[in-house]
Amino acid sequence: MSTHDSDGVPPVPTPPKDAAATADEASPAAHPAPEAAPTVPPAPEAAPTVPPAPEAAPTAPPAASPYGAAGTAGNPYGAPAGAASGAPQNPYGSTPYQGYQAGPELPKGLSITSMVTGIVGVVLGFAGWGFLPAVAGVVFGHIAQRKEPHAKGFWLTGIITGYAGLALNIIIGLIFAAAFLLPLLLFSSTSDFS
Repeated sequence: MSTHDSDGVPPVPTPPKDAAATADEASPAAHPAPEAAPTVPPAPEAAPTVPPAPEAAPTAPPAASPYGAAGTAGNPYGAPAGAASGAPQNPYGSTPYQGYQAGPELPKGLSITSMVTGIVGVVLGFAGWGFLPAVAGVVFGHIAQRKEPHAKGFWLTGIITGYAGLALNIIIGLIFAAAFLLPLLLFSSTSDFS
């Protein structure tokens, strides 16, 4: 069924012979003759050998780095010698910062109360209703100044806004008093109640 050449060319399959095929082969005018397959030159026996690479020149040890600890031999970007693998490394050669360990939270209740009541005293002072919150801001601020010195920003804000609220409330109170009481005093002196 297939033929095999002895020069290493793979076999070429041939179709089976049957009655219809033999009838077609009898009439040469019906089918032109097939061309002969081209011959392939045989492959070379072995590839040429490659000469061995020349020996590498011995390398000098790396120079000391002016920027800190040198890396491993031959690799300036590796971990320093003696470093434990897997541990975070500090590239600057000093002891890494361990972080601030927060202590217990210090109380700031009086200072925050002072700040809030002082601000409320100023805001309500424009309407004439902020006198009591302003006084509370000043009182809480001075108490917090002695008991909570670590919360200076809060109690200082309470004291300042508390005194500002007191001043604003006094000025607004005098303006309202003058606006309502002055006309009463002027008109009451001119009228007779006899």
